[in-house]
Amino acid sequence: MNIHDDHTPDRPILDPALAESASLFRSKIAELSLVRELADCGALLDDLEALGNAITGVVQGALQIDACALFGPEDGEGWRFLGGVSLDPCGVPPEYVAPNLLDLAANAMDGVASTGRGNADGVPQQLAVGLNQGARRVGVLVLTDPDAATIWNRRQDLLAIVTRQVATLADAAQMYHKVEDTNRYLEITLEQRTQSLKETQERLHQQEKLASLGQLVTGVSHELNNRLVPVLGYAQLLKAQELDGEARRAVDAIESAALGSKRIVDDMLSFARPVQPRPEPLQLGELLRQVAGNVAIAHDGPCPLKVLARDGVPMVAVDRQQVEQVFHNLIKNALEAVADRRDGNVRVTVGGDAGRVTVTIEDNGTGIPDDVQPRIFEPFFSTKAVGKGTGLGLSITHGLTRANGGTIRMESRNGIGTRFMVSFPALAEHAADDAGQDPEKHKVKYNRSQSTSFIKKTVLVVDDEPGIREFLAHALARDFEVRTAENGMDAQSALAGQGFDMILMDLRMPGLGGMELYRWLRAERPDLADVVVFMTGDQYDPETVTFLSERRNRQLRKPFTLSQLRGALGDA
Repeated sequence: MNIHDDHTPDRPILDPALAESASLFRSKIAELSLVRELADCGALLDDLEALGNAITGVVQGALQIDACALFGPEDGEGWRFLGGVSLDPCGVPPEYVAPNLLDLAANAMDGVASTGRGNADGVPQQLAVGLNQGARRVGVLVLTDPDAATIWNRRQDLLAIVTRQVATLADAAQMYHKVEDTNRYLEITLEQRTQSLKETQERLHQQEKLASLGQLVTGVSHELNNRLVPVLGYAQLLKAQELDGEARRAVDAIESAALGSKRIVDDMLSFARPVQPRPEPLQLGELLRQVAGNVAIAHDGPCPLKVLARDGVPMVAVDRQQVEQVFHNLIKNALEAVADRRDGNVRVTVGGDAGRVTVTIEDNGTGIPDDVQPRIFEPFFSTKAVGKGTGLGLSITHGLTRANGGTIRMESRNGIGTRFMVSFPALAEHAADDAGQDPEKHKVKYNRSQSTSFIKKTVLVVDDEPGIREFLAHALARDFEVRTAENGMDAQSALAGQGFDMILMDLRMPGLGGMELYRWLRAERPDLADVVVFMTGDQYDPETVTFLSERRNRQLRKPFTLSQLRGALGDA
């Protein structure tokens, strides 16, 4: 429809009044048709670009102008091109607008701004019309044509309809997309919250499982550790005797199996019920030689292992058992990595620098593939064959290292080898000296009143397990006079009026347990309380941990080796 002329009748109407009515009728029909076409554009609310193109196409066709474009406000500042059409596809793109024209239209009192008057030579003029919904500016409609201003002035009535309708559509479209954006945001947020809730529930479920596992493992480990004491102890006593080759191999196998079982129990306990470290000053070089010896005993096959410790390396303050567990796992893994190599070797070096003591364990084994290296410290993740290991070793190693204030790093090249670096803060020299001179913490006060250099020192063994009592009586018989008691009440009878140089006391016993017996000693026989060495197979039980942490007495954690037993006896 061309609206440059007021009316173009098919044939003359002689009656002026009738002619005016006919012209008005045609104008109303054109307006209604335009309104309907614009209303039909509302079906495209879900696609801003398609809607913008459709609206501007209707307006451009109705006004017979060169180009038309629609802009909406951006979030924040500026304008967003929503769509546009142009009669000349090779001409100026409809989205091109003279500088500041949109802002001028949005801020003008009458909502209209233009680039000039246009002229008869066809120089295009841009007319920007602000689109309002109430007091809100919802967009700008840009008309491009040499006669843009003329069209605006001549057809204010039609353009008023156009701007109202386009403003409604533009506002509805933008509101629709804001709602869509809000819905998407809510969906994403809901999905994230749901995922977070799911992860929280999984963590809680995992904690519940670990709590149940901890209770189960604690109970089972107590029984297993008690059974392992005589197995490991008798095996080591037999090794001290002259044995033929076959008998020695059998004893070695028994000792290796017992140490392996001990390590599995320790790993399960560390994972299921981690406990706070009980730090003490240690020389890591000495500790590593002991650990390497235990690993070598338990290792099946050649053991190409060297431990190199520099002189003058500072001490560190760590939990002895936990750090033993760390290095046992790492050395054991390194030996397994070189098991299939004829030239395999494992080097353990200890050095101190920049206030830290670093232990490096390196092998020339198979290495760790790049794709699994990020997961090596995850619990239950293992590169070993099914049935080989628990998948907890490195996870526990990582956790225990961190718990003791240390760091652990790994470098590995597949097919070349692996290096683990474990570092702990060095203990200040004066602190190490003070700690080493603390008789209360690092040395048991033995009762000398009952012993002389010509009489065997006396030891009371208190444990409800017959196998442990018999083993300790046998192991200590050469150097001590040993008396045994099967529970706390039996021990009270043995202690009536008699002194002992040392008391080896189990903590968990039926009836009067070790904790109650110790409290009785503090009250009734304080002269003997300091010579007690606690034995326990459930050192991860919270009550046991609290009790031991509040005492300065020495401790033997079941199953213990003969060397650990001798260490607990000290200079008694």
